[in-house]
This record gives sequence, structure tokens and C-alpha cells, in this order.
Amino acid sequence: MNFPVVFTGKVISGNQLGRTIGFPTVNIPVAENQVCSLVKGVYAARVLYNQNWYDGMANLGIRPTIKDNHFLLEINIFDFSEDIYDKEITVYLYDFIREEKEFPGLDELKDQIINDKKIILQILRLRSKPDSDTQ
Repeated sequence: MNFPVVFTGKVISGNQLGRTIGFPTVNIPVAENQVCSLVKGVYAARVLYNQNWYDGMANLGIRPTIKDNHFLLEINIFDFSEDIYDKEITVYLYDFIREEKEFPGLDELKDQIINDKKIILQILRLRSKPDSDTQ
């Protein structure tokens, strides 16, 4: 797999569970057959929105802990709080972190997300941000 893998789409509303555990996400619908070469799971990501770059972490899959079978790309954009529902964003998936898995509950999921974020911040620190005119 060659990285980055790029998705562009309009942000849709989700079930807003991420914000209840301190990790709000923006969601982009993706057809599962569009990503058959990608492993379901967590990725280091960058988001291009309104000609600005933002670091984040993305989950590609069905979110088994919350028993939601809708295939989705959801992104927690670090240090971002704008309401961007119905706005178009471009998501760059860079590094695969781990496979998607089911956790016993939201507390365990939150603990894993905290660890994922630490790893992703280290990875993204080593990557220069793309120039929005060239990506």
C-alpha cells in the first residue's frame, strides 16, 4: 500500500459518541468496496480544510465497540473545534497504527485512543506538513 491514501468528502453527522469520551470526530461516508486494499483500523492522518492543514487520527471501519455496522471514515482532528457539517474536507491517511477491534466498554476504548494519539503525535512530528497548493 502506498501512503498517503486520500479521501475527499462532505462531513456528515454521526452518533456524537466521540465527544462524550473526549475525542469528537468528523465523519465521511466511504463505501467499503472503495477501500478493499486498506486494513480496517486506526491511521495517522492529516486533514485539509479551508486551505489549512490539521493533524489527527482516523478510524476506518465499522466501530465494533459501539456495535455500529456502518462502514465509515471518522477523524479526530487535534486542536480543532469548528462545526464543519456538510463541508468538504480531504483526509490523508499516512501510517497504519493498529487494526480495528472490539473493546469491552467505552473506558477501555478511551484508554486505547489516548495511547493511539500519543503514537500518532510522534509520527506526525516527523512528517512535514504538505503544501496545500501541491497536495
